[in-house]
Amino acid sequence: MSYTYTSETVGRRILNLYKHRLNNVRLTWCQQVLNILKNFSIGTINDLGCNYFQLYKEIKIRNLKYNYFGYDIDENFVNLGLKKFPELKKKYKIKNLENVKLRKTDCSICSAVLTHVDKPYKVLKNIFFSTKKIIILRTFFDLKKSNTIQRKSVLKPCNVNQFPFKKISNLFKKNGFDTYFVLDEATNYSRKFLKVDSIKNKRFMYILVGIKSSKKN
Repeated sequence: MSYTYTSETVGRRILNLYKHRLNNVRLTWCQQVLNILKNFSIGTINDLGCNYFQLYKEIKIRNLKYNYFGYDIDENFVNLGLKKFPELKKKYKIKNLENVKLRKTDCSICSAVLTHVDKPYKVLKNIFFSTKKIIILRTFFDLKKSNTIQRKSVLKPCNVNQFPFKKISNLFKKNGFDTYFVLDEATNYSRKFLKVDSIKNKRFMYILVGIKSSKKN
């Protein structure tokens, strides 16, 4: 059984929240990620888990000239965004990131996606293979691995994955990327946690910046 996060997981209430954000809110994480990227020379971006194109919205507001392409598993999320950004009608694919062949890109951005997929390391494998310069990975990190199925406050159960700093850093290094962890502004610099079904299960969000190493392995 799949526990991937989709519109069926969250229902109409969250879709209405997304609609409000799309038209009225500039998301903090999008601003933080683009502030990080301004220090790098990139031309193309793959937005992995593009949802309703909240990242593209911030790119457009800033009039940045990135060649953007989005991927998402859920057509309802994407259709919501296309109502505001019809220019993206040929700039996305509805695919499962675990098995899709991603286009080659300078930069891959993956925010709050590994958190909810069934096979996060398959997604990472695809990201490593397709990314030439920089990976932005926003997800839950801690000292140890934890995989929980959230059943409360959702219509269908979904994954809430957490990844060990050291294991992920070693995996990035093995694939030729140096790693840097940044406190996530959207969750009050990683101090605000997500509670998953019980007070014993807390998740803290960080942003990993993976930079392609110039050293040959």
